[in-house]
Amino acid sequence: MKFLKNFFSIVIFLGVGVIVVTVVYFEAVLRVGSSQIKSDLRTLIRQVKKPSHIEECRGGASGLPVLGYQLRFTDSRAYVLEAVCQSSSKGPFEIKAQKLPWGIVKVPGYSGFLLKTDKSEESAKVVLGLVKLPVGWTRFREVVWEDGEVYEKEAKMVADDYGTSPAETSCAAWGYHCCQSNLQEGSGGSQTSFVTDCSKRCFETCLNLPAILLFTTDPQLDPETRQVFIPRDQVVIFSYSVDDTDGSVVEARIDFSDGEEFRGFNIVDTVSHRFSCPIARCVYQVRLSAIDNDGLESAETRVSQIEVVVK
Repeated sequence: MKFLKNFFSIVIFLGVGVIVVTVVYFEAVLRVGSSQIKSDLRTLIRQVKKPSHIEECRGGASGLPVLGYQLRFTDSRAYVLEAVCQSSSKGPFEIKAQKLPWGIVKVPGYSGFLLKTDKSEESAKVVLGLVKLPVGWTRFREVVWEDGEVYEKEAKMVADDYGTSPAETSCAAWGYHCCQSNLQEGSGGSQTSFVTDCSKRCFETCLNLPAILLFTTDPQLDPETRQVFIPRDQVVIFSYSVDDTDGSVVEARIDFSDGEEFRGFNIVDTVSHRFSCPIARCVYQVRLSAIDNDGLESAETRVSQIEVVVK
């Protein structure tokens, strides 16, 4: 018993020691990261006051050819200092590439900043945070430029005002994701400007839409035209299969476009429907859709539609 008691005491002591060392280490690394950003911010301020890329940016633009200097993140840790020209056909010109210490990241929804040579920007802010640790401990620290002073301080929460023009960069560098058209729906925060790749689909989270895997008929439809020809008052058997990769399908719907609709709860099923036609020829656009547990509806695609021609 005494051995076990001593053993558990040693384990607890070592565990507490590891936690303390980890906290101290990451606190120190966070301060190193913020000091690095502070130094680079001062570099950009000096460049703004005395631009050194006039010849590189010189072109058709009137006035000073250098628009400004920016700190632009390329992912959650890596960033570059760049000279930005008035002419979009020139530059930007890289001054220095940097990377934050391991374990430190910039906050999502932030791309960096652009300090303009016309002095229209009088403040800037960078918020850094720890990679979330298993114990749930997170810390933020911000580097601020305002009233001619550059300083760093502890941040109690993620700021939503960064004081200056953001840097134009990729959606991933903003800390967001490019949601795939017709396959995903964006959720949470979004970025619609200053994004170089997918400005209309840049979101904090991408939720997968339910997918139409199969939609066919008996009598068999033409796989090229997705049409099926039948005589009036004939019954058509529709077979379908739907799925949702990040949730569950809660309802499948078939709109027969004749005023009738089917609603079911199976992801695989067959449905019979009789089509009538009061005139010489009728055309019905039958559409299959699926709703998932997030309330998202499947995209309308070629596979989700069948044209039924009654004559």
